[in-house]
Amino acid sequence: MTPPPEIRVPDAAGPHCNNRLFEWGMAVSSFLFGLLVTFSPGSLASSDFAPILDVISPRVIAAICTVTGGMWSISLWCNGRWPWSGPLVRSAGAIMGAVILVSIDVALLRQSYEAGRPISPGTSFFSVFAIVSLIAARRAAADVRNTI
Repeated sequence: MTPPPEIRVPDAAGPHCNNRLFEWGMAVSSFLFGLLVTFSPGSLASSDFAPILDVISPRVIAAICTVTGGMWSISLWCNGRWPWSGPLVRSAGAIMGAVILVSIDVALLRQSYEAGRPISPGTSFFSVFAIVSLIAARRAAADVRNTI
């Protein structure tokens, strides 16, 4: 009896996606969040993110998230193609992503404090996502150092 043939899944992701799933997820979610705020600016005012509007307008939030998510996606694609500038741009995208996540986290904590409500469960997720984004930025910076 012959053994069944081995099934191999090709690595179609290539060098620009290899080991970057979290970063791709954050980049796309940032881009989609920006689009959501662009087409439905009232969605922030009616959510736990409302305190962000005390500091920044929905239009600016939409622009920051859309541009950051789009540029982060481009940098991830470039990462595998441009050995020096790709990781550098990827690191900048990860840092901007972390800034957005910390801003969301602070807004959620501020609203909990001001409204006298329990802390939103989302703060734990956004905190971890921000930390992991900073780790991704460090990894990208290490890639730049390895190519110099």
